[in-house]
Amino acid sequence: MDSHEHSESCSHTAGSTRNRFYISALILVLVAVFGYMSYAKKAEVTKEEQAAVATEPLVPAEEAAARTYKNGTYSATGKYISPGGPEEFPVSLTITDDVITAAEVAVNSERPISQKFQGMFIADYKTFVVGKKVDEVNLTKVSGSSLTPKGFNDALAQIKTQAQS
Repeated sequence: MDSHEHSESCSHTAGSTRNRFYISALILVLVAVFGYMSYAKKAEVTKEEQAAVATEPLVPAEEAAARTYKNGTYSATGKYISPGGPEEFPVSLTITDDVITAAEVAVNSERPISQKFQGMFIADYKTFVVGKKVDEVNLTKVSGSSLTPKGFNDALAQIKTQAQS
């Protein structure tokens, strides 16, 4: 094989390898994009879907019927652990005839990411709390926040103890 043929053969192999690399990279990018889109679609939850899963009764119906809470406004600070460490979440609830008629919470973190998730929770939590019977409220995930509801539930448990008659 003369030097001309050898150089054509090498350049053809180099170009072919480069093309395979670009095609492989393109395939990886497409798989990543479609994977993310699929994940993002699964993560989208409507408010109706949230309402269906956001509240789960804490006690059996028979036991809940026997309980009565004193009317009034009660406050407690719920605690939970975030990836950044311990967090506290102040909650104030007004109870009338075993129904939560008003609720107030506040962002109470110095960590920016915790502030973000507490803010996300605050934006939508009232839908799952106000107008609900005290014993029917057990928040699991609200507006993408799954740890702040734990702090809310902890404060709610304290409030239930304060309000029991």
